Amino acid sequence: MLFGSEPMPGFLNRANVTGMAFVAALVVAVVALATAPGHAFYFDITPKVVALLVGTAVLLILAARRRESPRAPRLFTALLVLNGASLALSTALSANRPLSAYGGSWRCFGALVQCAAMLFAWLVARYWGTRVGVARLAAVLALAALIAQCERQPPWSGARRLLWRDTLSMAAKRPLAGFGPEVFLGEFPLFESKALAQAAHGSIYESPRNAFLDVLIAQGSIGLLALGGLCAAGLAAAWKRRDAWLAAALAAGIVGLQFTVFYLPTALLFLTAIALAVRLAEKPEAPRPAPVLGVVAPFVVLALLYLALRLAMADRELVLTRRLLAARDLRATTAEYETYWFWRLPGASADVWYSRSWMDVARGTADSGVRTQALAIADEAAGRALVDAEEPFLAWFNLAQAAILESDFDAAEQDLRAAIAAYPNWYLPHRALAQELLRQSRVTESQQETDLALELLGNARKGPPELR
Repeated sequence: MLFGSEPMPGFLNRANVTGMAFVAALVVAVVALATAPGHAFYFDITPKVVALLVGTAVLLILAARRRESPRAPRLFTALLVLNGASLALSTALSANRPLSAYGGSWRCFGALVQCAAMLFAWLVARYWGTRVGVARLAAVLALAALIAQCERQPPWSGARRLLWRDTLSMAAKRPLAGFGPEVFLGEFPLFESKALAQAAHGSIYESPRNAFLDVLIAQGSIGLLALGGLCAAGLAAAWKRRDAWLAAALAAGIVGLQFTVFYLPTALLFLTAIALAVRLAEKPEAPRPAPVLGVVAPFVVLALLYLALRLAMADRELVLTRRLLAARDLRATTAEYETYWFWRLPGASADVWYSRSWMDVARGTADSGVRTQALAIADEAAGRALVDAEEPFLAWFNLAQAAILESDFDAAEQDLRAAIAAYPNWYLPHRALAQELLRQSRVTESQQETDLALELLGNARKGPPELR
């Protein structure tokens, strides 16, 4: 039976443990390395998330087949439960609950995926943590990940201190439960200072570039407490074992988290390293029955596989949509995108990209019929992007571009002002609004918007960077 109810003989029990160790190691490796350019739309995100969901489901099936197992470390389990409760609370109170639950497009690290990562770490701590060699391998991987992160993003580059200051101002508005996972991109612009906008040369921040601040914004002080507890538990366990490799890995990971945020590979590696540390520090105990796991596991497995299927299929439909659009098979493109909408999870969507793509079709065709159809589809997608928008300012700006192409300049002005309201210190809508006001011969207002756009650009007035 898949979730069998018969005790396993000793040999099969050992084989089961070995199989679980192999699956867990494979999941960590795939999540860290998987990328599929040309085969996945979000080629550096979707393969990793699907690998975690499917791998955790397989690991849970193997775990449920064991009638008896060692008990998971109590403190580690309690901290994971606290973090899960914090995620549930912050998601329930989020201004964009679907986005907080299912995740955004840039890292797809909503509450459900985070819970899957914590479940994976809990299974590792319960069943796989007696292998010292694996623990030391995790230490090497953590140190390598830190070095790679510092090479890609120097710790003190840019306007990081201003970003941290503005993030703390944002956190003070909702200190207990936070704003919810994955909403920083849409909420932080309302708290960004003019000094940061000028220093960052028009940058758009998807995170505070600090994992502890990121958790504080998303989950409030409760989530920060859980994260601090996990760090302390891991370091205490490594100290108890006098394991220098594991202690170095955890210390390096904690230092590295001051200059980056959690996304799936770093979060999974970090949680797995802590799981190994706390498991190794536990005294061996006799296995005991785990009847609850056998009852709950089938439902969790189905949920994990369902999420993986939806993510994989939606991403695949986007790949096909992009190919059909490039081939100018416009009727098939719309049909394929409708299939994408059937499979996609709630929360973030590809509507801004889809709208821009149809605007490009409208700009590049001499056929008035195709242009009319393309503009209609672009306008519809741009309006739909406003619903549960991951980047509301970008959705409004995109809608304004569609209105300009349709020569609806009054609507364009309204949309640009909405974009400015969603992101007051973003220079681009100010500059675009200045152009629209000048078109309407409103010279004084146009000059005011131009001056503000130049002020926000700061030292980047010459050749401002392109939008993302």
